Amino acid sequence: MHEKHIRKDIYQIIWVKKGRGHFNCRKLTQEINENFVYLISPGQCYTLEPNTRFEGYLISFSEDFLSLSGIEILNIFHLETKKFHTIFPQIQADSEMESELEAIMFNMIKEYANYYHLRSEALKGFLKILMIYLSRKIDHIADFEEKNQNNYLLKKFMSLVENNFAVKKMVSSYASELSITPNHLNAKIKRNTGFTASYHIHQRIMLEAKRYAVHSSLTMKEVSFLLGFDDTSHFSKFFKNQSGICFSNFKKHSESVF
Repeated sequence: MHEKHIRKDIYQIIWVKKGRGHFNCRKLTQEINENFVYLISPGQCYTLEPNTRFEGYLISFSEDFLSLSGIEILNIFHLETKKFHTIFPQIQADSEMESELEAIMFNMIKEYANYYHLRSEALKGFLKILMIYLSRKIDHIADFEEKNQNNYLLKKFMSLVENNFAVKKMVSSYASELSITPNHLNAKIKRNTGFTASYHIHQRIMLEAKRYAVHSSLTMKEVSFLLGFDDTSHFSKFFKNQSGICFSNFKKHSESVF
């Protein structure tokens, strides 16, 4: 069974309670799973291909219908779906959300089936409540995804620093490997750790330099070479700027302590 939908002026909220299948849209595919809510905005052509029988709810409405209720809540239909790796924005309904959605759907169906006084206004109100509730869930998911992405970026960056600190000392080198700009990398790392990416690079170099100073008989020139500095004077200046003491004095002090 294939169903094609091409509506230029209609928004759709599809809550699939049971059943599985796929959305197909311009050679892209999005899996349909149980207990997910899908948000489809006007002008999007898609084919729905069920693998099993669907049970759930479909709400269709125009922008004009919500004109008196504030159309800013329609923003949830136009989220950047790349962060969710989907064609259409989707929200998984947990047990708490499921009970809330059921209550809203029950009231909407009741109002729609009967011609109560101010029926249209009541439907607009329930629809607005539904969309506010969905937008809160979307924001929570987006925050969670961003945190996960930031954690992944931090782990990847620190791993790259650990393996390359002796040959790569510029933030731009790591940003290039991570396919982001140096400013973006610095901002993300600082948000997660309180320190910039360059700080972590310098600290890793200093840790290794101090290890050589304490646990080896290598000269400053030899350590400078092992850590990838072009000349000893550059390394000497770097070490003093970072630690407040020159390499030779640090080494002498560590020898007296150890």
